[in-house]
Amino acid sequence: MKNKLLLFLALLIHVCVFSQSPKEIIDSLKTELTKNPSDSIKVKSFSDLCWFYRTVSMDSAFFYGNKALELSKNTKNENGIAQAYNDIGILHYTLAEYNEAMGNYRNSLNIRKRIKDTLGQASLYNKMGLCFQNTFKLDSAIYYNTRALEIYEQQNKLKNASALKGNIANIYRGLKQYDKALKTHLEILETAKTIEDYPMMTRSYNNIANAYLHLQDTLNSKRYFKQGIEVAKTHNLYNELGALYNNYGSLLASTGQMQDGIDNILKSLSIRKKITDNQGIASSSLNLGDLYLRMGEYKTAKGYLDEGIKLAEQYNANELRVNGYSNLSYYFAFNKNIDSVQYYQRKYKLVEDSLFNNRITREVAEVQEKYNANERENQILLQRAELAEKERDISYKNNFILGLVALAVVISLFGFLVYNQQKLKHNQLKK
Repeated sequence: MKNKLLLFLALLIHVCVFSQSPKEIIDSLKTELTKNPSDSIKVKSFSDLCWFYRTVSMDSAFFYGNKALELSKNTKNENGIAQAYNDIGILHYTLAEYNEAMGNYRNSLNIRKRIKDTLGQASLYNKMGLCFQNTFKLDSAIYYNTRALEIYEQQNKLKNASALKGNIANIYRGLKQYDKALKTHLEILETAKTIEDYPMMTRSYNNIANAYLHLQDTLNSKRYFKQGIEVAKTHNLYNELGALYNNYGSLLASTGQMQDGIDNILKSLSIRKKITDNQGIASSSLNLGDLYLRMGEYKTAKGYLDEGIKLAEQYNANELRVNGYSNLSYYFAFNKNIDSVQYYQRKYKLVEDSLFNNRITREVAEVQEKYNANERENQILLQRAELAEKERDISYKNNFILGLVALAVVISLFGFLVYNQQKLKHNQLKK
């Protein structure tokens, strides 16, 4: 009866989540706690408050996460302890405190191993992989994502497995291993077709097309963009369709089909405005501004650039801001407005330097990893050389000693023969 009640309450909360804002959910959870529920319900409520406060107040999120952990420990609720460590780890991850996040994830993982919660383990392996990915330890990121992937595949959780594969493919792309990224995206596409998951299918078409672009295969890239667009249109997948039109339009423009490119990006912009995809609107607007600038339609270009820059600044989309500032400086150069040229060049340089520093940090971390590995290899080789030198010294000494022993034996034998001969002569003289 108790389990049924817990299940009912969990389902009730799950349904409410989709119809309430975080603030409303927080208020309802606090109201539930005033009714003096059982300890297990309290733990669940504290855990949920930790989760929903994450986007409202980090201090409150940590407060309720620690309350869930404390009560779970006091009542020996191992599921609650594991969940609390998991939730607190997520808070640290959100704050980019990756060492603290990993410590909590490991604590949760140890418990989930003990209680044989395999899907919980997979979720933690995935989160640990993300920590390594964000600290540029990409080999470790692949290792932990692969551990999670193995569990999801064993449990036949194909959607989870495909999401993990997508993350692994992105890591391969970061390592510039585009063949491996392409192979992984093609595997995801086959899974999406098998389970008829059309959003996953359209994202796969988009990712495959982009992977072919990295491999400079524009024919296959165009083919997969077109297939993705058809699936997205058929199933009214507007988020995916907006991205596909934008990317396909950029590809067409880069191959000289300027007007076709603009037409596709205009379709993307229209869709993204309908669904209020603000970062998408910024991307499509800046793409259009760039293309109209190249076509010499400066007034039209300026309108799209202004719209894109405003949204890119609002949402801290730095890659988009760099492109936008660069194009605005070209626009003002054409209009011989030197002050504005210098203004946007300064803004461009400021953001570009920030991006450059981030890239340098990542590359230094990767080089340091490689240096450490090479240093270890060099130390091993040096140790081997020293051992070989010592072995040669020992061998030389042994050979020298053996030579001395042999010489001593020869001298002793010669002396013995001389002694016997003298003794024989002495005996003969006696006779």
